[in-house]
Amino acid sequence: MLRLIGASGLPTASLSDTPAKVGDAVIGVGNGEGAGTPNWALGTVTALNRGITATDENGRNPERVTGMIQSTTGILPGIPAARWSI
Repeated sequence: MLRLIGASGLPTASLSDTPAKVGDAVIGVGNGEGAGTPNWALGTVTALNRGITATDENGRNPERVTGMIQSTTGILPGIPAARWSI
């Protein structure tokens, strides 16, 4: 999940023509809790086509997000694996 503030009209990054599959190596990129400089982590795809219900920072405005890839790429130290990526 990526949140950009004040961004629009950005092109989509195309990194592969091959669909992800469970067991693939992946790189997670993020800025856990907006805590400063973006970071990255290596991981493995653990599940495909997952879904979550996302809300705003106040727990309101729920939106169902589907077609996500679950991986073991943790961005914040000390938080267990199983992060979500699109």
